[in-house]
Amino acid sequence: MNRIQMLTVPSVTRIFADRERLNPETEGSAFRNEVYKFQIAVLSAEEDLSGLTLSFGGALKPYLTYCPVADIPATLDNNERLDDYVERAKDGMYPELCAEEKEFSLSAGKLRGVLVIVQGELPAGRHKITVFLQKGKELLAKTSYMLTVIDRELPETDLMITNWMHYDSIAEQHGVAVFSEEFYRIFDRYLRAYVGMGNNMLLIPTVTPALDTEIGSERLTAQLVKISKDGDTYAFDFSELDRFLAFITERGIRYFEFAHLFSQWGAKCCPKIMVSQNGEEKNLFGWNVASDSAEYRAFLTQYLTALTDHIYENGWQDRSVMHLSDEPNEDSIDLYEAHYKFVKPLIRGIRTMDALSHVDFSLRGVVDLPVPITVTAPDFVSRDIPHLAYYCCGPENGYYSNRFFVMPGERTRVIGVQLYKNRAGGFLQWGYNFYRTQLSRATVDPYAETSAGGAFLSGDAFIVYPDRERGGVEKSFRYYLMQDAFQDYRALKLLEEVAGRQTAENLLSDFGVFGYNVYPHSPLLLRALREAINRAVADNI
Repeated sequence: MNRIQMLTVPSVTRIFADRERLNPETEGSAFRNEVYKFQIAVLSAEEDLSGLTLSFGGALKPYLTYCPVADIPATLDNNERLDDYVERAKDGMYPELCAEEKEFSLSAGKLRGVLVIVQGELPAGRHKITVFLQKGKELLAKTSYMLTVIDRELPETDLMITNWMHYDSIAEQHGVAVFSEEFYRIFDRYLRAYVGMGNNMLLIPTVTPALDTEIGSERLTAQLVKISKDGDTYAFDFSELDRFLAFITERGIRYFEFAHLFSQWGAKCCPKIMVSQNGEEKNLFGWNVASDSAEYRAFLTQYLTALTDHIYENGWQDRSVMHLSDEPNEDSIDLYEAHYKFVKPLIRGIRTMDALSHVDFSLRGVVDLPVPITVTAPDFVSRDIPHLAYYCCGPENGYYSNRFFVMPGERTRVIGVQLYKNRAGGFLQWGYNFYRTQLSRATVDPYAETSAGGAFLSGDAFIVYPDRERGGVEKSFRYYLMQDAFQDYRALKLLEEVAGRQTAENLLSDFGVFGYNVYPHSPLLLRALREAINRAVADNI
């Protein structure tokens, strides 16, 4: 008789095959519209098993699905810059890929994690969930979990949340032309997963985004605005842009961030811009054209005037932001200021937004919505400067939150309460689906190469995987951690609504959440914090 053990554990726990200690979790609470998760740790002590499935019993059965968590290789994780709050500071296999409703297998003596997801308009009350492990019709084991559904709904977030979509990666991984009918069919699935994670702002490729491109090279064209030139006059066709914006709005995108007008890391050059002239389409602007050249400024004057007119005609102005340059450094502040002063009158009140970490940009008044990295965000917090926050490639140490494979789940999830504590206006991360090496020198198979060719810690460049077989995406373990992080934020906003901001602030302080790198280093304490938030809401309704 095979001996099978099943244990319910927190959703933040990475269940490694050889994990020696697991903290059990037998109950939790959620709001009616929350996507709630817990995990099943399964161990077959004596034999390998395949063709396994889960089924459920109880009143919540119609709302339950599951995802077996499969291992994916992590690389470049043996990094001396890491602090000591990591799972395993080394290369290896990490529980990562969540394949929905698939059969799974167990290897004798090795743990396997299965994420259980509770989703829908949940009925209020205290519900017992029974979980059955089966092989065909044969029952192998069962366990249970108690979920209390509180009779309130989480409010819609007031954050701007963006995780940059890479349109060329969709086309390359699925073998389709950018913005073709087949592209839109696949993009639909990327976008629904994107919104499901909590994102509500999307990078709009009006022109091919000037991101992660080696100097002198170019990425696959992803340009929505069709541009033609006759003499010194440019004409702009926004029909494909309109289709794109209607498509994403229907699927839940609230904010548009229009592609960067200048090159990354200093704004010295132009982005790739395809223009039709004399019947020939060519890259008229790029690395070979200075960003402050008379030629480019003449183009920008006409382009931004036309684009801004179009935005206002459609009533998008309050939903839109304009990017200038990604991550400009201190040495480029004068050039960046010159660009801001040139662009700002042309976009007539539309806000600019950029990832930049030096507070001097804000002190000089040359950015409307700064997005500092979490390490320098306190410089903006202390000066009461409205801002979003981001992380990108780092921070790797100092106990800051990030979404690397090596980091414990609670370290990734804690960003949600940190955004609330620091009054951030939103969150940005650069890699929703960057399936390329650093500087886009080559494409990668993300199931085998997770560090952009050894450039970044695994987990930085993407958070979903291309499902080439079905033309869509597969979600990662980290995807669900980020989804929970943004739900934690909304739960704090609900507590603020029913009991006041100070009550929420006091609760965070009681649990040791301060700034962006002081928080409880424990999955149990983070879960206890969320349960305390839920109880406080329930006590005030």
